[in-house]
Amino acid sequence: PRQALPIIEQQRVHVVVSDQRMPQMRGADLLREVRARSPNTMRILLTGYADMKATIAAINEGQIYRYIHKPWDETELRLTVRQAAERQMLERERNALQALTQLQNEELRSLNTGLELRVQERTSELRQANDLLRRNYLTSIKIFSSVMELRSGVLAGHCKRCANPARKVAVTMGLPEDEVQDIFVAGLLHDMGFMALPDSIMSKPVGKLTPEELASYQRHPVLGAQAFMALDDHQTVATLIRTHHERFDGTGYPDQLQGTQIPRGARILAVVDTYDDMTH
Repeated sequence: PRQALPIIEQQRVHVVVSDQRMPQMRGADLLREVRARSPNTMRILLTGYADMKATIAAINEGQIYRYIHKPWDETELRLTVRQAAERQMLERERNALQALTQLQNEELRSLNTGLELRVQERTSELRQANDLLRRNYLTSIKIFSSVMELRSGVLAGHCKRCANPARKVAVTMGLPEDEVQDIFVAGLLHDMGFMALPDSIMSKPVGKLTPEELASYQRHPVLGAQAFMALDDHQTVATLIRTHHERFDGTGYPDQLQGTQIPRGARILAVVDTYDDMTH
């Protein structure tokens, strides 16, 4: 860690991947220092279950972009680093475009010529940039969903089969566009927590799990939600992932919510999730 910090100050680093347990300084503390020296550097933390409290604190303080459980899956790690680099690139392009827009608007105010037309042009470019960010975001989600389902074995295809019906139900109910998209994304990633479970659990039917294995299995909504905690704009998706196994009578997990305490999108996911289980 002590050798890493001068490098951050001397050259531009796009992504830092740090272990949590290291000599002299914890990974969360190192990434806090990285953020102070280079706010635009994307920060990823490798951590074990024993360090979960410190990891959650690091997420809540905005120190890290995402965390990965040890031992990690190489494909997941590569994809996470790629997504972090792509997100930084998109944010850099967006910031550059916004800075350029501000400069041109100042020129327009000073010249007072063709103001309305040129503002419309810049607004159109910003809209296109935001559309590009949205498309790239959905593409990244779909890529990660495909990689995730390769890990899921017998569950391959399940999330995609849930996402589209969930979106159709939400549209039919007349829900707002933003809520429909959140439900669709949560449908693609609602079983993300399985990535953190060992093969010994994933290879067994739920009914044959030991009590200890079942307890680990029932943590997968929490693990999946934690992966989204670092994204400020997607807390709703994290909530839907966490609560999609709750039941209306309060017998679900992980929080035993009841009735309308369960978010509407999670209730939709619960229906299509169960329907897919029954039909497949």
